[in-house]
Amino acid sequence: MSSDSSLPARLRKLAKKASKTDTVPDIPTRKPFPTRRYLFLTRNLSLQSGGVVRSLLTKTKLLAAEGVPCEIYTTDFAPDLAVVVAGLRADGRLAEGVQVAWLFEHLAQGGQTPGEPVVHGVDEPGLSSLQTSDPNDYRLFEHGVYRLYKSFTSDGRLRFADHFNDNRFRTQTDEYGADGRLIRRIWYDYESGASRQEVYYRPDGTAYLARWMTAGADGAHVQRSIRFDADEQAVRAVIGEDAAVHEALDEIIGEDRAFLSVEAWRPAGYLPFLGYRRPNVKTVFTVHGNHLEPGSSNPAQVGERFKALFERHDDADAVVLLTNAQRADVESVYGVEPPFDVIPSVAAVAPDDESVVRDDNLVVMLTRLVPSKQVEQAVKAFRKVVKAVPSARLEIFGYGSRERREKLQALIDHYGLAESVRLAGYTSNPEAEFRRASVSLLTSRDGYEGLPQSVLESLANGCPVVAYDVKYGPADVIRDGENGLLVPSGDTKALAQGVARLLGDEELARRCGKAGRKAMELYSPEVYVTRWSDLFARLDQAS
Repeated sequence: MSSDSSLPARLRKLAKKASKTDTVPDIPTRKPFPTRRYLFLTRNLSLQSGGVVRSLLTKTKLLAAEGVPCEIYTTDFAPDLAVVVAGLRADGRLAEGVQVAWLFEHLAQGGQTPGEPVVHGVDEPGLSSLQTSDPNDYRLFEHGVYRLYKSFTSDGRLRFADHFNDNRFRTQTDEYGADGRLIRRIWYDYESGASRQEVYYRPDGTAYLARWMTAGADGAHVQRSIRFDADEQAVRAVIGEDAAVHEALDEIIGEDRAFLSVEAWRPAGYLPFLGYRRPNVKTVFTVHGNHLEPGSSNPAQVGERFKALFERHDDADAVVLLTNAQRADVESVYGVEPPFDVIPSVAAVAPDDESVVRDDNLVVMLTRLVPSKQVEQAVKAFRKVVKAVPSARLEIFGYGSRERREKLQALIDHYGLAESVRLAGYTSNPEAEFRRASVSLLTSRDGYEGLPQSVLESLANGCPVVAYDVKYGPADVIRDGENGLLVPSGDTKALAQGVARLLGDEELARRCGKAGRKAMELYSPEVYVTRWSDLFARLDQAS
């Protein structure tokens, strides 16, 4: 594994200057990566990946390039995981050497060799079908009674089939893998709709795992797991989700020396791993988001969803936060002591390419279309922007529910902005969009951001940002008037004025873009890998 001794002097000089404002943590000396297995746990992977998954994919890609053996394990089952992995590898987001598997996938080993892939059609004997508003989905009826809902991929592969009883309660879901074989079956509670039992199948059709579920305020929980051998004989029952997770990790890791890095994007995802303590395993918990109560900026108002992690931080070898500001707030409540560390996200600085032609009128926004991102406020602000700069355009990239998209489009139409504001859908190449634009936007609420990846990527590509000054992140990387503009949270008038100011002053926008690229050198892959090498080396040396 690579063991470069240090970073260029220019970066150390830049870091020393930045550290005077206490926004950028010191850059340690590069260390060799310890000889261990490196396991990363996350909820799931997606082709339309958000900031947490993008961060994980980038981290493992950079570490793999250093010779670090990276393994990603998902905690949520996904029938199409193999398809997602192939897609992520095809477009270069997932490094070839990085292994990916569901945490319990090893239990599916054994059974007979399957035959040819199974092809499913729409029609079923005795049922009539009706296409839904989605051209890939169908409802099926028996003597007028709704019985079945089938959902296909765009290339005709059956994804799942929902079954309904006479009272139109969903009773069962059959999920299918990439080869068309049944891979999981779920049975539901008639009244609540919560999962009650799930059975998982090998390619030859035999069951290898059953999970009994109970419903809680924060979703379904595993009450009991039952394992089956290749002959479908029940061989073992495990009580509780934590015990099942720990047993699976023991089977995967064995006696190997390993790092276990939990990259949860929902706080509940940390809990099963907090109690996992083994002498050969070091555990790292990365906090990708904001730990405060939604809408709060008060350090004392720690969100319930994060309290367990911070109150039990002694159960971790390291808890990694994204900014010095967040670490200071956490330590003001829980004390100044290990294991809190700061490793900011990474952003590859684009080359200073004079051939890049920016659209002087284009503003972009890359975000999930969810309430916490307050995209509506960006739309409202753009009414004022187009009054000041009639040729201004806003392109909003991101994914969200159909209902959310329809509401945003209705708002755009209501304000007469159809020619100026466009919902552009998801992009897997944010860098290209930031290179086209002259300005980008961030309108998140307080209590939701850790260190917005979109801000880093925008600045790294020379695109200045106009952002609400919320915790955490914007003020850590944006120098007001130097590489972007900070405006008070929720102030759409100031937001509009900031956008209009940058669009109307080409020289200011150019200076801010250049300064943004310079600032992002402290968040470069080189610095990022150095920080992780230092943390892993320290953990490896600790008793």
